[in-house]
Amino acid sequence: MTEVGRRRVLQAAGGVAAAAAVAGAGFTAGRRSVPRPQPAPTPTPSGRTATLRTDVLVAGAGFGGVAAAYAVLRAGHRVVLTDRSAWIGGQATAQAVPPDEHRWVDQGLGATAAYLDVRRQVRDDFRHQPGIAACYRTWAAINPGLGTSPISAPPAAFHRVLDGLLAPYRTNGSLVEVTGCRPVAVSRHPDGRLDAVRFATSDSRFDVHATMVVDGSDLGDLLPIAGVGYRIGMERSRGAGGTGELHNPATEPHPEFQQAFTMVLALGWRPGRPGTPIRTSRYRELRHRFTGLADSHSQIFDPSGDAVADSDIGHTHVLNLWNYRRVRWSGYFTDPSIGDLSLLNIHQTDTANPPLIPATGVDDPWPLSKKIEVATATTQAGAQYFQTDYPRPGGGGSGFAGLFPAPAATGTPTGIAQFPYVREARRLAARLVLTEGHVGVEQRNRQGRERAATFRDAVAIGAGPIDIHDNGLWPAGMEVSTYPFQIPLRALLPARGPANLLAGGKTVGATHLANGCLRFHVNEWSIGEAAGCAAAWAVRTGRPIASALADADAWRSLTRLLHDAGVQRAWPRDLVHTPVETLASGPGRPPTSAAYRCQP
Repeated sequence: MTEVGRRRVLQAAGGVAAAAAVAGAGFTAGRRSVPRPQPAPTPTPSGRTATLRTDVLVAGAGFGGVAAAYAVLRAGHRVVLTDRSAWIGGQATAQAVPPDEHRWVDQGLGATAAYLDVRRQVRDDFRHQPGIAACYRTWAAINPGLGTSPISAPPAAFHRVLDGLLAPYRTNGSLVEVTGCRPVAVSRHPDGRLDAVRFATSDSRFDVHATMVVDGSDLGDLLPIAGVGYRIGMERSRGAGGTGELHNPATEPHPEFQQAFTMVLALGWRPGRPGTPIRTSRYRELRHRFTGLADSHSQIFDPSGDAVADSDIGHTHVLNLWNYRRVRWSGYFTDPSIGDLSLLNIHQTDTANPPLIPATGVDDPWPLSKKIEVATATTQAGAQYFQTDYPRPGGGGSGFAGLFPAPAATGTPTGIAQFPYVREARRLAARLVLTEGHVGVEQRNRQGRERAATFRDAVAIGAGPIDIHDNGLWPAGMEVSTYPFQIPLRALLPARGPANLLAGGKTVGATHLANGCLRFHVNEWSIGEAAGCAAAWAVRTGRPIASALADADAWRSLTRLLHDAGVQRAWPRDLVHTPVETLASGPGRPPTSAAYRCQP
């Protein structure tokens, strides 16, 4: 458990004294809970279990989990937010992956008002960094790295913004945030609702009693512990009971066919600066994964310049992987020695075997720490190759010895991300499971439909292609075009299980293929925020969230809450027939010098 996390749980619970103080402060289902003062902090004796009581527990501070917590807090209710990592924010922060977005986000479509505010604050954070040329400070749509994402910013920037977003609620006592912990057990009310979740840290444990619970984790940590049905890997598509998905050929379930995960590495490059050797003892074993880049006609790796012109290497349409994942472009700064930052996150650094999540039961011969070790070595091998053996484009020797890890970008001593980049979680066995048949262009067209499925209980919208990385079946991955889609409330609710549990991010009810378009940052945030609004509605009204599906007045009040929060539930009619084949790309260059009086 981190020191900050330890302080927060102690301050919130106050050890044995706090447990006694709140023992009689239980919440009765059907009543709106009222925030109560927290007792003075006292140490928790070894072996004792601290107790917290709250309106909503968000178990997992993934990107969607943070969105859920923020929605509940803005609605005026209390939250306990937990996570395994030291940084909240999941894939945008602890996993070191800038947002993947669809093409309409910059128009304010297919994204919540809160998400748009987060990306604005990230840009503001960068524009006000010391040393940024004055002319670039006025560029509201600045892209810090000019990378593939329209907002290619360092993970630390997203962490600062998300941390600041929640800061006022920590200070007013509405939010208790505990990092460095994981759920290990649950208790239930007689009617099956979750009563409390027990969490463990490296040296202690604590219980959280909540009226509503949202699983906002990136692995679906709570689902197996709560005994809630879930899916992992690839489902059976063919035959009776199959998903019937066009691009899923499986005749049997394959839980081991999970999307690859990646340990991302932040790298720096500054002309004239000596590099820092990045080495792994498994280099000889792993080097072959990267040697194909030496002969690639479509990809290069070159941090030494802003770009290598096509004519310099004799090919066209060449992608510079350094620029593609860059999160800080040195050209914005008056002092060019500031240097670039980029993230090593390419197909060659993916790890598909072993799969990240146990394929069967809870016994796992590959504990998570071992899997992280394997994936870390793969990424380090890539960095070592680019430092030492990679033939420089256009000649001039081998390797870029000046590369160095950038710990400040990830909050770790090595520059390696705090947690794996998770592309696939345990997915809720929901009342409605989204499939390729709901969103895929080709399959929808074969059904005589030229748009995605529509849902009367839609609580959010999203867009993006089905993007599958190596999963054991398709080593090269796969992309499938989709239509802009809706996300129904039923996909957030378990088909069977606790009535007060919601999926709040990557755990949404979806198949392996449909997850491939739901997992992108902007969509995960929308799912999480919708779950948070639904949880807040249930606390406020004292009604089961599922009651909104059958009661018109209840549904109107829930959708009013979503509307007031800035959550979009339907796409404009002129866009619903537009296939989405790729994600949005960031600008390759800053604005023209004529417009901004800067020399790009």
